[in-house]
Amino acid sequence: MGSSQSKVKSYAAIRRDHQMGMSLRALQRTHNATWWTVRRALDGQRPEPR
Repeated sequence: MGSSQSKVKSYAAIRRDHQMGMSLRALQRTHNATWWTVRRALDGQRPEPR
């Protein structure tokens, strides 16, 4: 994930792009995230607190 966005905003962007039909691998590349981060975002989990 890019450091310019908060995790909450990144999770929301991942969910939005997935609803538009993006594949999991495309989400990883677009958002510079690991598969685990993408999976957590799509499962509806919230980012862990700092």
